[in-house]
Amino acid sequence: MWEETSGMTGALAGTDRDRLTRGGLVPLTTEQGMTLLDTALEGPAGAALVAAKLNMAVLRAADAAQTSPLLRGLLPAPKRRTTTGPAEDRGPSLVRQLSDQQPHERRKTLLEAVTRHVADVLALDSRDRVDVERGFLQMGFDSLMAVELRNRLSRAVDQRLPSTVVFDHPTPNAMAEFLLQQVGLIEPSDHQPVLDEIDKAEASLSTITPEARANLARRLETFLQKLNEPESDASAAASPVTTDLKSATDDEVFDFIDNELGLS
Repeated sequence: MWEETSGMTGALAGTDRDRLTRGGLVPLTTEQGMTLLDTALEGPAGAALVAAKLNMAVLRAADAAQTSPLLRGLLPAPKRRTTTGPAEDRGPSLVRQLSDQQPHERRKTLLEAVTRHVADVLALDSRDRVDVERGFLQMGFDSLMAVELRNRLSRAVDQRLPSTVVFDHPTPNAMAEFLLQQVGLIEPSDHQPVLDEIDKAEASLSTITPEARANLARRLETFLQKLNEPESDASAAASPVTTDLKSATDDEVFDFIDNELGLS
């Protein structure tokens, strides 16, 4: 990886360079590159050489699962660790930490973990800069970043998450709710599929026109009034739509959202 922004590195953004640096690659200056070329030309014929400078300290400190398979062979075999105390002395895993917490604390802990990993992937200096309601794509995530975040979260909860998890749960809030279900600490609610669809619709707001946004706002206000109707009033003056929604399947509710809220 060249330090100068030209040629193959010309299209790399700052986040791309940060990702490569976290992986143990150090950018080469022009002088270093020319020195390596001279060394290669003077070396034995047929030798396989790679013009790359590695940060061995970063590679040694990294989790083996985070290290490129091409680089793992350059590292010494990890030493087996022995413990003289109980497992708790080594620090609780995230899942164990969550299981020891009260239900109202778990979501906050998971959301903090999600925003911390998002900040790392985006090379932000603090997780506080991550808007938990903003879509990952709006934050600037590309496919490589989505894979990196998926891998980080998979290790955090000790589960292999779906490859599309960042797109299926497109905000930090939605991701935290999904992970809570994945670790088995809450049961999926009957209305969770509807909330997931609303999260996806919210993440797409940046792509709609001002006219469509105004129309959506009016429809949402009407929908909110119906939602906030007292149960007694709603049952006394139930409209056909309200009655239909009470007996509707999830697919029918999604169709209603698409048709009534203009999200199709």
